[in-house]
Amino acid sequence: MKRLKKMLSLIMAALFIVSSLSVGSVATVNAAAVSGSTIVAKAEAWIGTPYSMGGNSKSGIDCSHFVNTIYSEAGLSYTYMTATSWSQDPSNPPSQLKKVSTPQKGDIVVFASGSDTSYGHAGIYISSTKFIGAQSSGVDYATFGSYWGGTRKIVGYYRYK
Repeated sequence: MKRLKKMLSLIMAALFIVSSLSVGSVATVNAAAVSGSTIVAKAEAWIGTPYSMGGNSKSGIDCSHFVNTIYSEAGLSYTYMTATSWSQDPSNPPSQLKKVSTPQKGDIVVFASGSDTSYGHAGIYISSTKFIGAQSSGVDYATFGSYWGGTRKIVGYYRYK
């Protein structure tokens, strides 16, 4: 009997210790706690990364993976979607994002090639004059103007819910 009590005490102690551990816990981030400045700072850390169609690492990345990676680094993961898919159906973004009419720093901006939605592009909105994204020349700042926002039409701005 004494041995059984000792064994039960050891088992209960072990269960308590195991239940106290944070094994495989997933960090959840309150989207409101992540500022646009945080998202932009994470994006700026990638400046100079070469462009690679379909790439998703510091050795080469495309625009869609770039935006998705930056949001993931900020703790705001969303279902990956290519910029072309977004430009073809801008009213149907990943479920974790919402389309907004007034962009804020850190929002996602999506472009289409004029009326041709077979080509899309995405970046991180910084201000009314610039964004950061993975262009053919690599990750860098770009300005809205005759090309981005002109020839390449803005189809929408998106924010994490």
